[in-house]
Amino acid sequence: MLLAVKIIGILLLFIGIIAIFFPSSMKHKLNFFFDDRWISYVSVFRILLGFFLVTASPMSSYPTLLLIAGIVVIFTGFSIPLLSTKKIRRMEMWWLERDELQVRTLAALPISIGGLLVIISS
Repeated sequence: MLLAVKIIGILLLFIGIIAIFFPSSMKHKLNFFFDDRWISYVSVFRILLGFFLVTASPMSSYPTLLLIAGIVVIFTGFSIPLLSTKKIRRMEMWWLERDELQVRTLAALPISIGGLLVIISS
């Protein structure tokens, strides 16, 4: 189970690195996932990922931290369907209006979270 958490962390690191080197490509991918047909899949994926992190937390080196991260991911997964289409469109436009430097700066977030997951699962 910890190996899977480490793989998730490595994927997040990879996403962050892609955002640093190819910010316009990352914005294009975000636009794809903001499509109405994908929003529900993203929500279900976040909920499952959160439950997975909660389940893996007792085996990690920092179980409380992984438990809290899992609960936050579950909460965000459940909150996505509660957002109106208008709010989702505003969020999409906010991301798409960012310039490349801002996208590169925001890439520090998945890099940090991915690195933390790799460390926690070691």
